[in-house]
Amino acid sequence: MKEAIHVPFMAKFVVFAKRVDPLEARLRVFCMTDDKEDKTLEQQEHFTEVAKSRDVEVLEGKLQYVEFAGNLVPITKSGEQLSFSFRAFRENRLPFSVRVKDQHAEAVSRCLFMKEAKVSYKI
Repeated sequence: MKEAIHVPFMAKFVVFAKRVDPLEARLRVFCMTDDKEDKTLEQQEHFTEVAKSRDVEVLEGKLQYVEFAGNLVPITKSGEQLSFSFRAFRENRLPFSVRVKDQHAEAVSRCLFMKEAKVSYKI
C-alpha cells in the first residue's frame, strides 16, 4: 500500500464572527494560503475578523482539528470534534456556531488548531 505524500504549505488561520443572539454567534474558520481575507465571502456577509494567526505550516490533504478553551463553546453533536481537511489554494472554510458558557463572564475564548484529534479517556 502506497503512503500518501503530504506537501507542506505556509498558511494563516483567520476567524470571522457574527453575533446572532446575545449568547450565540456564527463563527467561520478560514485557512488560507494567500492574503486575501479582505476579499472573502465573510466580508461581504458582514462578519467581523476576530483573530488571525501568524504563518504556520499546514500539510496538504491532512485534517486540521479545532479545540476551544474559554467562555465560548462550539455547538456540536456530543463527542464531535470540529475539523476540516486542508487543500492548498482552495477555500478551506469551517462554519459553526458557538454559545457563551457563562453569561456573567466575558465572551472570550482561545481557539487551538491541532494536527491530531483530541483523545478523550474514559475512566
